[in-house]
Amino acid sequence: MASFITRVELQNASAEDYERLHSEMESRGFKRTISGKNGTSYKLPTATYSLSFIGTASQVSDQARNAANATGRKNWIITTEGPSSWYLPEV
Repeated sequence: MASFITRVELQNASAEDYERLHSEMESRGFKRTISGKNGTSYKLPTATYSLSFIGTASQVSDQARNAANATGRKNWIITTEGPSSWYLPEV
């Protein structure tokens, strides 16, 4: 399985819009945390999600787009694949 990070930005969105986004993303398997090699979980920045998935970055981005569109807000999405490095707070 490949590791993906996806960032979603909703345009002119309220806190409620982002809560709906979080719920829609979670229902598609996205997490708001990332796990380190030591097994520790780290909290990702707002509206940034991780996903382990057998498929392409384009497929992951499409799933995120479907979730973002469910909020009714215009949105921007970026998805990256592969190893990453971070400075994040532990969960």
